[in-house]
Amino acid sequence: MKKITALLCTAVIAGMPFTTVALASGDNDANQAEEVQNEQGSTSEDVQNEDVKILTLDDVVKRALDNDQNLVVLQYELEALKNQTLDAVDDMRDTQKDIRDLEKKLDKLKDERDRLTGLERLANGQERVAISDALELLDDKITALETAIKQLESGQFQLNLQAEEVKEGISLKLTSTYVNLLNLQKQMNFTQKAIQTAINEVKKAEKLYQYGAGSKEAVDQAKRQQVDLEKQLEQLQKNYYYNLANLSFDININYNPDLYLTPVDMEIASITKIEDYDSVIEGTFQMKRAKDNLELAKYHRDVAYEDEDASEFLKAEKDYKVKAAEETINKLYKELTTKIDALNHNADLAELNYEEAVRKLENVKTDLANLEKRYNAGVVSKYDYEKAKLQLEQALLNVELAKAARFLVQQSIEALEKGYIQ
Repeated sequence: MKKITALLCTAVIAGMPFTTVALASGDNDANQAEEVQNEQGSTSEDVQNEDVKILTLDDVVKRALDNDQNLVVLQYELEALKNQTLDAVDDMRDTQKDIRDLEKKLDKLKDERDRLTGLERLANGQERVAISDALELLDDKITALETAIKQLESGQFQLNLQAEEVKEGISLKLTSTYVNLLNLQKQMNFTQKAIQTAINEVKKAEKLYQYGAGSKEAVDQAKRQQVDLEKQLEQLQKNYYYNLANLSFDININYNPDLYLTPVDMEIASITKIEDYDSVIEGTFQMKRAKDNLELAKYHRDVAYEDEDASEFLKAEKDYKVKAAEETINKLYKELTTKIDALNHNADLAELNYEEAVRKLENVKTDLANLEKRYNAGVVSKYDYEKAKLQLEQALLNVELAKAARFLVQQSIEALEKGYIQ
């Protein structure tokens, strides 16, 4: 049987937070990725990844969850926990066998105790003392085994909770990553159109300056606008390809800059906010762990009080352990309430931002329709009319980005309803 303390050490992992990391775009993340690769002792030649041309959100999540390492490695902050968690997975496979072995031993010891108890009634003097000592020893062994079983069951429960929590965290994190990649694609497409408009602005300013109807300052300003947009597009592209490479690494596929990301249907009627706080909080992985810790603390306290040889100091220690576990639950309840408040607040903001983006889009459509009438009447030039169309593209992009933010908030709420909270 594995040492109980080893299992409990791995179970401690469950008490550590699992945070969702936003899309990274700096050198630090690149260095961390390289360090992870070096620590694993593998290179691109060692790992045969799959060539993929088309991805869907469901495919991304499935690939991540099917990869055992991705249960802990997808976020670089969890790398320190990797070996402990993988050991814990091995422990989970053995725990049921350990418990069955202990229960068999426990049954045998109880039978032996009953047999000696019967002999004690018939014995006298030294025999009774010897039997009494043997019974006390057996009671101690039984208590130790019962405690071991309790510890193993608690450890297994905590590990199962952690496995489910990590899966939900991975699903939410990858959904956010995938949607943000789609957003970057939309932003790049719009910026490319804006650059073309800026190029036309430069040409117009240069012609006006050439014919004496414009200034050199206007030309320089138009060129600066074009350069700013080109730099913006370059930054968007760097972020996109960097995050696409990270996603490829996370799901064990070969990096392909031309990888097609299938669009996601992000249409929702409205965000469903959390109403029943108590029910949701009770169902979170964090609260379930805290409640299990309290149950274990109470068990140890009861064992101490039932032990005639236990000192008052030991009993007091176990009392304080119970109080600490109870206080942890109270503290956690307040923390989770605050997080749900924040999530509901984000839901309200996401709804307002989306409604505002839709309202502005309708205004732009109205303005463009009026401008089109003036263009058809010959009052407005084709150049100005085409330029105004870019405002419609910007308004459409804003609606899409607001819709994506709204969709991600809804995903966070659904993950919370499954027990996971960021």
